[in-house]
Amino acid sequence: MKPLKVAVIEGFHPFAVPQWHELFRALHGVDYYPQVIENWAIDWGKVRTAYDVLLFYNMNMSLDGPAWLNEPLAAAIAQLGETPQGIVMLHHALLAYPDNATWSDVVGIGKRAFGYHPEQEYTLQPVTTAAHSITTGLKPAIFKDETYTMDEPDATSQILFTAEHPKSMHAMGWTRTFKQARVFCFQPGHDQLAWENPVFREILQRGIHWSAKRL
Repeated sequence: MKPLKVAVIEGFHPFAVPQWHELFRALHGVDYYPQVIENWAIDWGKVRTAYDVLLFYNMNMSLDGPAWLNEPLAAAIAQLGETPQGIVMLHHALLAYPDNATWSDVVGIGKRAFGYHPEQEYTLQPVTTAAHSITTGLKPAIFKDETYTMDEPDATSQILFTAEHPKSMHAMGWTRTFKQARVFCFQPGHDQLAWENPVFREILQRGIHWSAKRL
């Protein structure tokens, strides 16, 4: 089976580039295409719908640029879920475009005001009450990562991972359906402290494959 074509969509928030690329090179069955969100939206190569999965890792907070950019970007966001492409919302992508209703619907959180808390340590707990291919066989694992305090996902989401921590939301990973798309949202992933964790890599790999209906 061919590797999944995954658009890794970045923007606004800095990150450690070598470690970020090493993360995706280590994922099985993933052929990744990193790009800033403007390139994804303007889509000069006319390939936006050819990806199997859209993985968002951007943290753009508003559509306040020039019209030549805002119009295609707003249109591309509005078209999310119109195809069966998988969608993965990773870490600070959960916070992006807080006033955009489509983005909120993809994430499954209506009001996305947040607090953030760097370098926290917590136990990531798989939810075992409902079987899911992303959580199968996984055990609780210690994570060192940035956490968010914000509203919980709505009732149409299936919570897969949780954490009990005074500086974190309870839900850490969840799945949902948005129009035709499977969506996997995962709160961990700020930097290499998370990326180098083998449990993080396994969950991200599974989440990508599940969103593409390969798992």
